Order: sequence, then structure tokens, then C-alpha cells
Amino acid sequence: MQWVSRITSVGLMMVLPIWGGGKLDERLGTQYWALIGLVVGLAIGMWQITMIAVAAKQRDAAKIRHKKTKTQPPSSDSEPLS
Repeated sequence: MQWVSRITSVGLMMVLPIWGGGKLDERLGTQYWALIGLVVGLAIGMWQITMIAVAAKQRDAAKIRHKKTKTQPPSSDSEPLS
């Protein structure tokens, strides 16, 4: 369910600026706000996707580190306690 909300938020971040630019174009009688919205929406969406990927990579790396430290037997080169 968490991925559904992430995908939805990225989609909205990409589409809403285009929609808003189109509405501005209609209201102002211009033809460039939708294009600006497209560029801004794509940039924001790609940034958000990158942040999601980085966070997932960090979580995976933390899980692997946790597994290694949890399942590694003690090393044999350590000195015995006196």
C-alpha cells in the first residue's frame, strides 16, 4: 500500500503543474504556461523518483549490514579475555 501512495504522489506531481499551466493558458489567453508546467512537472517528478530510489537503496543496505552483523560468527583472530 505504501508504494501505491508513492506512485500516486509522483503522478500528481507530474500532472498537476501541466493541468495548472493549461488552466492559466485558458484564463490568460497564452500558450506557454502548459509547456512550463510540463517542464516543471517532469523535473519535480524525476526528483521525487530519485529520492524514492535513494531511500530504498539505503534501506536495503541497512538491512544487509544488519544481517551481516547479526549472523556473522565471532572471528577467530580475536584475543581471549583474561
